Amino acid sequence: MSSKLTCRSIELVDVCDCSGVMQWKVLEIRNNTLLRKSMLGDHQISDVEHGNWLESLRKNSHVKSHIAILGGDVVGAVNLTGIDYTNLRADWGFYVDPDRQGEGIGNMMVWLFLDLVYETIGLNKINAEVFVDNCESTNLHLRFGFVREGVRRAHVLRHRRWHDVALFGLLRKEWLVRRESLQERFV
Repeated sequence: MSSKLTCRSIELVDVCDCSGVMQWKVLEIRNNTLLRKSMLGDHQISDVEHGNWLESLRKNSHVKSHIAILGGDVVGAVNLTGIDYTNLRADWGFYVDPDRQGEGIGNMMVWLFLDLVYETIGLNKINAEVFVDNCESTNLHLRFGFVREGVRRAHVLRHRRWHDVALFGLLRKEWLVRRESLQERFV
């Protein structure tokens, strides 16, 4: 008998507060070939680069990174970058371990992180960039109330081919309305 996955099943923990093993598991997931295909920055991250990134997180208040933990296992990560404390906005991205995709983990991570961003950090807006042909990510953003704000044409060059990127935004007030309609499903 399988138990239903809910937000209570997943814990988001600041990467700086996690064990070294968990911090390095994030690198393993992030460097997965399948996952990198859907990321705007798709290069293989070296151990040195990852170590430098972890160290920079301790000093940079404009970036926040959380690891998603389910049953003691690292199942994904969610990042907030370019945090603008004056205009209360930031960019975000997330990823789920490809071996765990299809389990609803992404939905739970998004739910928890949106609550964290709007309630704890106090932001007013989150921005996202998604390849226009990434239907799964596009649908997830729309499901959670993000509004498609535009397209950056020929924005990313990958394998000698230009790719368009859709721009999404979600305001705190939009999240609070959407949260109500999704609460029973995820909590």
